[in-house]
Amino acid sequence: MNFEDGIADAINQHDLALIAWEGADSDQNSMKKMVFHDGLTRIALFVGPEGGFSEEEIALASAKGCQVVSLGKRILRMETSAILLPGLVLFALGEM
Repeated sequence: MNFEDGIADAINQHDLALIAWEGADSDQNSMKKMVFHDGLTRIALFVGPEGGFSEEEIALASAKGCQVVSLGKRILRMETSAILLPGLVLFALGEM
């Protein structure tokens, strides 16, 4: 599945879709501001490849309804981000 189809599929099948991007403002795009309402049962998470998502990919995802989120001010390896993002979502939802 290509990137655009993956984003569209996630938006259609989930209550919320989040895409982690190192260029996101860590204050404006914090996890607490993105995951704020009750009743979320299906959340899609996107973590970029080594080197991150391009600005064009972020613009496309955002235009389709994906929420751009920051993982903080540090640049993390993809492997670390893929573990951290679900943990942050669970924490923000009060599940941890």
